[in-house]
Amino acid sequence: MRADFAGRTERRGGVWCTVVVFSVVASVAAGALGAVQPATGIPEEVVQLTQFGPALAVGVAALYQRRRTRELLRGAAGAGSGPRSLGGAVLLGAAGLIRAIVTPSLKGRGLAGETLKALRQLAADAGWPRVIAPVRPTLKARYPLTSIEAFMRWTRQDGMALDPWIRTHQRLGARILAAAPQSQTMTGTIAEWERWTSMVFPETDCYVIPEGLSLLQLDRSADLGT
Repeated sequence: MRADFAGRTERRGGVWCTVVVFSVVASVAAGALGAVQPATGIPEEVVQLTQFGPALAVGVAALYQRRRTRELLRGAAGAGSGPRSLGGAVLLGAAGLIRAIVTPSLKGRGLAGETLKALRQLAADAGWPRVIAPVRPTLKARYPLTSIEAFMRWTRQDGMALDPWIRTHQRLGARILAAAPQSQTMTGTIAEWERWTSMVFPETDCYVIPEGLSLLQLDRSADLGT
């Protein structure tokens, strides 16, 4: 019994260490790419769609768990087409689960929750014990002065999260792992930010902008806003 318990504890610890590795790499890589994006000339939309940060994080997590990765890939190659054989494919395709979008005209029909259920079932059918998903809180833009670390822990009187999108995940049994404040960093020149926001920024300062989850930090001497 002790050996079995130790084995389960070791596996559980390995999973959470991998989660931490994934979160840190995804956050740092996404922030770094966002910072250099203006110099590359690559359109911001393309940068967001490539999901470079999470994709790199999947690769690093796979290297971190090299033994487990090899086991999964061997299973995927030699076990036929059964659900368990998809383990390696799920690992390699994890970046594809980073973002799910519901067409605006179809919002309000509960499709977001159904999408999460479908993804959870897909993972279960593949033998994957957990689904990890980044969440962009729906109401965060109303509180740009509040850190995401504080906002994600705000609750209603019933104990559920204040934010409806976080609540959707909670109702499906999810729990918050960690904040990723640098997961999506956008930079641009003063002129670009003025065009994007329909605002004027006369001096170096921090500004509240429409639909911004945090403050825009603007430096006129560097002609840069982040």
